[in-house]
Order: sequence, then C-alpha cells, then structure tokens
Amino acid sequence: MRHVADNVGGHMVRDVRMQGSSMMKSHRRIAQAFVLLLALLMSGVGALLPGVASARQASGNSYVSKMTGVTIAWNSPWAFDDKDSTADSNSEVVFLNSNGAIVLIGYLPVGIDMNQARDQILATFQQDAQKFTPLDRGSYSNVSYSLDMAALKTDSGQNVDFGVFTLFMGNTGRGATEVYIFLSPVQLFTDEMNSAKSNITIGGTPIFEGVTPGGLQNLLDKNAGASGGSSSSQSQTKTTEKTPAPKPTKAAEPAPTKEASGGLSTDVSLGGSSSDKGSDTSASNKSSSTKSSATKDTTTSTSSTGKVDPALQKLGVTAPGKYTSPQFGAKVTWNTNWAIAQDKQKNPVVTSDASGGVDAIMLDYQVGDGFVFVSIADGSQGSPAQYEQYWSSDTYFQKAGLVNAEVLDSSSTDTDATVLIRHDASETNSAKLIEVMQAHVTADGSAIIITRAVTSLSNTMPDFFLAIANGLTIDGNPPFSTTDAVKFTAEAAT
Repeated sequence: MRHVADNVGGHMVRDVRMQGSSMMKSHRRIAQAFVLLLALLMSGVGALLPGVASARQASGNSYVSKMTGVTIAWNSPWAFDDKDSTADSNSEVVFLNSNGAIVLIGYLPVGIDMNQARDQILATFQQDAQKFTPLDRGSYSNVSYSLDMAALKTDSGQNVDFGVFTLFMGNTGRGATEVYIFLSPVQLFTDEMNSAKSNITIGGTPIFEGVTPGGLQNLLDKNAGASGGSSSSQSQTKTTEKTPAPKPTKAAEPAPTKEASGGLSTDVSLGGSSSDKGSDTSASNKSSSTKSSATKDTTTSTSSTGKVDPALQKLGVTAPGKYTSPQFGAKVTWNTNWAIAQDKQKNPVVTSDASGGVDAIMLDYQVGDGFVFVSIADGSQGSPAQYEQYWSSDTYFQKAGLVNAEVLDSSSTDTDATVLIRHDASETNSAKLIEVMQAHVTADGSAIIITRAVTSLSNTMPDFFLAIANGLTIDGNPPFSTTDAVKFTAEAAT
C-alpha cells in the first residue's frame, strides 16, 4: 500500500507511508495465511501446499481467476498487487490496493469450515496489530462474516485504528468458497469502501454490491479507540443536508405490534377506508399475523387452476406471485416463501385508493415471523433523502409508535433510501423487532415505492432477509441484495 491519508483528530495531515510498516507486514501475513490455510484446515498440520505461484494473470486493469474463471476488473485509484497475489490449484488470493485501503479477493475449495477459515486468517492478521478488537462475528446458511478493529503502528510510531470487514460466502455457483476482506483506516472506511464499490467488479458485478458502509462505519465509530489506536471522532463522509420532511403515505407509517399469540402483526393504515368517497380499497386499518392469521396466497386469491380472483385482478394481482400497481404500473413479484397477507376477516390486504393516490400490497413470510408492506404513490410525495431523514427522526418514531427505537444504518441516493431500525415490540413488551424502510423512485420518476419489511429479532431473522433478497422483486429488482441481507443481520444482532 503506497500511502494512507492520516486524518486522526479530524485534521488532514501528511500521508503515512506504509512500506515496511505493520500494515504491510499484516498484508503479507494474510497472503501467506491464505496460501497455508487449506493444509491447516484439511490435515490439521502445517504442511505447505505444493505449486504455489505468484498470480501473474493480470492484464491491464483485469485479472482472470484460475480457480473460477471469473474476471476481476478495477479502475484507478485501485491497483493490482502482483507481489502478494498468489494462486495454485487449491487456493487463490488477489490483492488490490488504493491510496487508503486494501481489498483481498480470495477463493478456497467448496465445503471448507468457513468459520474456522475466517478465524484462522484473522488470527494471523492479529499478530501484527498492537491491539485487535472483534466487533461482530457470525454465520448462518452459507455465509460467515466479521467486523473487527485493529490498531496498527505507522512508520511514524503512531497507532492508527483500522476497520477490517471479512466475508466468506459458500455455494455461490462459482465452484469455490469466496472470500472478501476489506481493510482501511477507520476515518476513511466509508470513503474507501465506496471507492471499491465504484471501481472494482467481480464477474461484472460491483464488489460489496448492496453493502452500505454507513452501518459498518457507525459500529467502528462507536468503538473508536477501543483497540488503542487513534480515529477521527466522526467519519469523513459528507452528511446529508437537512431537508423538509416528505409527505409519506399513511401505508408507510404503521407501527408493528406483538399479539398475545406471539405472531408478528401490524395495524395497517391504507390511506382511507372503504367508505371514503372515491376510494377503491379492499382493506383498511387491518391487522394480520404471520403466525396466526395469514394463509397461503393460493387459498384466497387464486382458484384451483391457478387463476386469480377477479376482485384481486382489479386491484393489481395479475397472476399468482405477480402484482402491478393499477395507478402507477410498478410491479411486485414473490415466490412461494411469501403469500398475500390477510386481515382478521381473512380478506387479502391489497388496495388501490384512487382519492388518496396510493396502491398497496402486503406479503406475509410463510416460514417464520415477518411481513413486507409495499405502497406506491405519486413521485412528488418526497425524495429518498427526505424519507431517510424522516424515518430516522423522533417524529416518525412517535407517529409510528416505535418504542425505544434506534437507527442502525441509513443511506440515500438520488433514487433510493434505506433505514434499518431496531425497537421494542411495545411499551410492555421489550422483545426486539427489526424493520427495514426503503424508498425507491421509479425510472421515469412518476412514482415512489415505499417498502417496509418487519421481523422479530430471532433465529429466523437471517432467513427472512435472505428470503427478501432472493424471493421478492420491486420494480424489477430485489429490494436489497444477499450481501445487504448479511449486513442487516449483523447490524441487527449487534
């Protein structure tokens, strides 16, 4: 790594030359550990793997993996590290450096113990840290992850806090266990991860796709100094300027509650009752429970031949698992892990309110606690940045009845916003609920889609987030990626 901008205490000072420093030692130790890891895992002894060679397949700004055939590509300021990148028939590691961070992209055989592999690599890295503090580690399904903070000594003798994000992924279809490690000074973590996301691709897909560094940065900032190094008191990313609150649809605001039966439910305000003049709603102020009242979509909305009930067709359900907003044309699809939710009277929660200008559909998670509520309104209802600020505010918490609410992560762009919230189920029930609020502006800007996903903090939460990433589409795309599902789970459980 050539230079790292040192911004300790919030003052930009000279670049820290890392050649020969603890960071470069750690960099090479990780490479060596990766090469030796397969033998350590499979045989339990430290025998070297044969045939290890420097990975020199890089050409220009791209590299073709020997193990997977996947093309890794990058743009400036990222550069390929030919010295420490290695490959053989059983393992492969590629290092990319920028002026402020290191990215490791690695491949190991399918079927290894990912937790053991993760801990082995991090333990090796830990040898060169003045202090190493695990902030969050976990695993489920085919994912193992970790966020850690390491105090590394610079050439000037100063200890600086670095964030280390590690992600192992199995069964990705590429014939290998994929490993991604990101290392950057805490004060540059968000900027450098955003740089990686913008300039590095794996098989044409941006690295860390779906990861919003803000949540990781928040956790690092909360623990600043815990490893004995220096960090800036705040991240160096630009904050969103204050803007007026949006005019969110009523469907975006209901507060989830816990019923006595233990099923997760919500009082859903849909922007008007069936008696309101000009409205065309099939449900209003309804309550559904993912455990006690929801049934499979096909029970109420389709016939035995798979045809959709005409009343639901009028409201936008075009086929089993398919919905098109009558007023705005936005599409929602779902697989068999999801079903159209029902209210207590067994009526499907699908509405189109012409007077209020809101279409909505609610889906229940069929294999655990959780629901997703989607509402579509006119694009003038507010910008993503406004929604991000509104959902992060006490005003929203109070209006939605969220008890002891805390924002775990939030981000926004010109077209999308995401806010991750954890709160108590009610004033008398301290069981934790997790919700992801998202706003998405359609491509033509004519509509804004509000997605509200709510689940309980339980052992089914990881599968709930993965079921959204892999089983739902909103306006043609998943609400969030598998990588985001991993991140939400890690942040919610912290």
